Amino acid sequence: MRWALGLISLLIATAVVLSLAGSHGSRSVDAVGSSARLLQESVPPRAFDSAEATRMLASLEQWAEATVPPEDRLVEAARTAAAWAGGSEPGGIQHRAAVKLRGAAVALLGPGGDGRNPQREEARRHIADARRSLSDPDTPRGAVEGLRTQLENVQHGQRERLQDAERSLR
Repeated sequence: MRWALGLISLLIATAVVLSLAGSHGSRSVDAVGSSARLLQESVPPRAFDSAEATRMLASLEQWAEATVPPEDRLVEAARTAAAWAGGSEPGGIQHRAAVKLRGAAVALLGPGGDGRNPQREEARRHIADARRSLSDPDTPRGAVEGLRTQLENVQHGQRERLQDAERSLR
């Protein structure tokens, strides 16, 4: 009889711990989601255009192989992708694709050189990630992924502003 009471006590304690952990976990995920919204940049948001994103992806692939990528087109691509990121829900497929496209454009705006330099390799990784995001509906989503891509978007934005300042000094 004692072992039955002990087992029941253990089950009740386990249920209480799991209940508390579950409510704490859901509050944490809600906090992450609200943080992601606070990190959005001050660019005018624009609705994501899948057809234009596919064209941009193809252009970025070509520019990643070009000896001298077209700077003005890359700046335009980065700004368009930033607007798409601002107009899409963090954690969604379109948001992730927009951030990866922006990252590729910003990386290609970096120092030139041969096709094996770190910026070109980084751009190729972003291009591959964007392609995966656009073609794979099972791309990770959710509040945590949304925060991760928002932070990445902020980093791309800071890098883009630094490059703008460097170009203005030339």
